[in-house]
Parts: sequence; structure tokens; C-alpha cells
Amino acid sequence: MAVCFSKKVQNAFSRSASCYDRLSSLQQRIGEELFFYLPQEKDYRFILDVGMGTGRMTQKLSALFPQAKISGIDFAQGMVSWAKRQYSSFYVVQADAVHLPFRSHVFDLIYSNSAYQWVGNLKQAFQEVYRVLKRQGIFSMAMFAQKSLGELFESLEYSCDYRLAASDLPLRKLAEKNCVYEALQQSGFQDINIESRIIKVTFFDMFALLRWLKSIGANSHKEKMFLGRGVLLKANEYYKKNFKENEGVYATFEIVSVNAKK
Repeated sequence: MAVCFSKKVQNAFSRSASCYDRLSSLQQRIGEELFFYLPQEKDYRFILDVGMGTGRMTQKLSALFPQAKISGIDFAQGMVSWAKRQYSSFYVVQADAVHLPFRSHVFDLIYSNSAYQWVGNLKQAFQEVYRVLKRQGIFSMAMFAQKSLGELFESLEYSCDYRLAASDLPLRKLAEKNCVYEALQQSGFQDINIESRIIKVTFFDMFALLRWLKSIGANSHKEKMFLGRGVLLKANEYYKKNFKENEGVYATFEIVSVNAKK
């Protein structure tokens, strides 16, 4: 089951808006790869980007489909404000993916990059996508999935008996590929193409990984969770010993990509 939206996560992403593009090369790579799977011959008149973040990929959609009227939504006010200041080629609104503020049967294409991992009720969110899509409309989406950051959680759990605390991290509760597929089916989608792959990213050490997660707003956790310096140092040593990559360490991310037709 995916983690639900929370005010804490929302605020974290708002704070990261000004530096997000500079630090989110992984997300940008994933988002651009989605473009290759879009049927280029289709006439996309109305496009929606769900979880647009700073609007960088939404702007690229505008360039790719200049004839289309494009809207972008995000649940973080900081991201919405940033996108409005940077771009004028698409409509921007603050909204929740579970409650899309649009009439039914509006969009030819709904695109989303690295956003649905934060949605608590995937079935409800995908039902909203299905509702606002036109007949034969395309849903193209990529999200981080359950196997992401396994090395980090193994290291934290090794460092002491802290399994409960580690499980409090939102990124520990990402959806499995099968859950995503089932939610799409239950939402009404019939023609579903879903794939899962692992991407490896290198960091100097575990602390560099944690700083990166914090800088992009992705490490929010419950107030009660606290990992002391000793625990983190022990976890870092375990990480360096078991997940070494050249002069640093690696972290793996599971990406689930979807192309579905209404």
C-alpha cells in the first residue's frame, strides 16, 4: 500500500521547490523516458500533468505537443508558485491527485512522473484519471515502487533493533507493482502495459544519500521517529561495507512505468 499525502510531505516538497530541478536528475531522466512510449501520431488536444513539481517536464510536454492545451497540477503550494513564476505556456493549479478539479471526459493524455508513490489510495486516484480521460485517452505514468532504497533500510535495521522506526519512513511503504496493476484494473482500465525496472544511483556515502532525499523533500517521517548519531554512523559503516560502488556506495530505485488506455 502506498503512503498517503500528509501536510508534512506537502510542506517538504514546497520547501524544495527552488532547488528541486538542480537535484532531481533521476526524476527528469525517468520523465523523459516516458515520452518515448507516447503514441506520437495521436492528436492530443488536452493534456494533464499530475504532480508536475516545478513544471519542468510540463514545459517539455508543451514543446513536444505545441498544439495542445496543457494543465499541470501539484499538491505543494511551493511547487505551484514556482511553476507559475517560471512558465506561462500551460495552466497551473494546486490540487490533489485523488480529487482532480476537472470535468469528466476532458483529456486526451494524462502524464505523471514520480508523483503517485505519494498517493494513499491508488484505486481512487486512478478512478479520477479514468473519469477525466476521454474515450481512448492515454494514461502514461511512472512512479517509485516498493523495492526502492532496500540498501538504506537494510543498513538502518542492522544498526540496531529499529525496524519500527525504519518502517515509519514514507519511502519504506511504496506500492508493489502488482498493487499498481490491480488498482488500474479496478479503476476501469483495460489496455494496460506495466513494467518494472531497477535503476542504480551512486552516492559518496549513506549520509550523502540522506541529504539528497532531504533536499528534494522525499525523507519526511513521523514526528516520533528519531535516529541517533551513533545509529546512523553504524548504519553508514554497514552501508559502505555491503553496498560499495567504486569510491562510494549505490542505492537502487524500482521504477514502475504504466501506459494504459481508457
